[in-house]
Amino acid sequence: MKTNHDQLYRDFAKRVRNRLRKYKYESVLHGLAWWLSEKVKSHDDLKYTPWVVERMALWVLVDDPCFYGNKLLDQNGLVDAINFCRNEHDKLPVKEIGGSLHLFLRQLFLSQLPYQVTSDFYAFTRQFEILDGLQKSSYLIREIESYFSIDYERLKEMLCVSWVLLCTPEAGVGAFQQKMVPLFGIDLVSKFSKKIFFEAKDVKALSPARDKVTTDEWWQPTCLYKFPIVKRGDVLYLFGIVNVRRYLEYFLFDFAYSKASARAKSLLDKGFNQYIGNIFNVSFSKVLDETGLKSEYGVCGKVCDFAIIENGFVLLVEVKNKHLTDEMPALAEVNALNSKLKGTVLKGVEQLENVEKTIINSDKDLDVVGVILTSGDMVLGSDYLAENERFVISATDMERMCEIIRAGRDTLKGMFDKIRVKHANPETKQFVFGQYLNIAEYSGVEDDYTLARVNKIMDKLASKFSS
Repeated sequence: MKTNHDQLYRDFAKRVRNRLRKYKYESVLHGLAWWLSEKVKSHDDLKYTPWVVERMALWVLVDDPCFYGNKLLDQNGLVDAINFCRNEHDKLPVKEIGGSLHLFLRQLFLSQLPYQVTSDFYAFTRQFEILDGLQKSSYLIREIESYFSIDYERLKEMLCVSWVLLCTPEAGVGAFQQKMVPLFGIDLVSKFSKKIFFEAKDVKALSPARDKVTTDEWWQPTCLYKFPIVKRGDVLYLFGIVNVRRYLEYFLFDFAYSKASARAKSLLDKGFNQYIGNIFNVSFSKVLDETGLKSEYGVCGKVCDFAIIENGFVLLVEVKNKHLTDEMPALAEVNALNSKLKGTVLKGVEQLENVEKTIINSDKDLDVVGVILTSGDMVLGSDYLAENERFVISATDMERMCEIIRAGRDTLKGMFDKIRVKHANPETKQFVFGQYLNIAEYSGVEDDYTLARVNKIMDKLASKFSS
């Protein structure tokens, strides 16, 4: 008889939820939010299994408060409930993902990975660089302003201050409320808060019905990223820095993905592509775009976005505005994952192959490597495109590589030579591409170009609000 893993998972979640129902609803929310915000402060706190507590919080948030009792949940009761959840999940039969070791590893890593990496300030500031490159009357900026009822420049300031107040170990919604109002005024903060603080009804609307939930939910990263701060009555519950960080780091991309018009999304795609081109142009002496590839190498048909040429080495780059959302399955066979990526990542592979073939035919001595560059790390595993000899690289990893090269720590060819050697050896192969950059000779890079871009945003805020 075939095992219904999804039903077993839903029954397991009910058992955990029912165990919590003997307590007062508000005290359960407070205990789970406290655990994620106060117990989990650094990488050393992974023993507290925050990814488990995230799921428990989600189940309570979408539940009906009227089913909960009057007993207060104390710390001992909270620990017992978390241990019960872990132990019950351990009893579930494993749903096997056939045919791919790297997809099995991806499943294991995904939910824990956000707690093992640092904040991605590149991703956060990149959003403003992209928007600042658009005309102020662009559809994308107009739709963002309409959604918030706040001017873009002021909204940017509010998001940056929110990052400082909510994404540090001392973060707290209390400090957020106390400090935002004097800076921006009660009216603006009220408008802003309505869009970043979520009511229980919002959580239910953004979550699938419980009878439709699958076991994939357990393995998703930052499962509370769509509603990291929830308001109930006059009380705000912050469900950990990791979830609010994810919300802010990809706010623009999530907005475009879920709320913007097709025209606004197209502007974001173009803006992201232009942003990457700017990074390349300040980092390398010879960069070809699509037009340059066609004129210099006579590429016909499918063409990639960029080629970086450096002393007999060519890096082909196809840019795809794609980042990790909860619509990308954590549990997926290769074919299911491929169907999700057919129009983006896999389409990019075809573009790279056509350009690479044309370039090698023109000069067989060239060393050509092709990569898919995505707006966020898809955590597909460095073996995902192994058959095509391609890497999927996040924009942040590419920016780090450009910083290392601008600092004179290595060349582009030198970096990929090292990466390819390590990738070919099972003992040195890494699962996530960015891990190849975590070596001593690349550490401690302070790049003037990146610092100038970040300081332009933060110094303006500091000078404006210094009083």
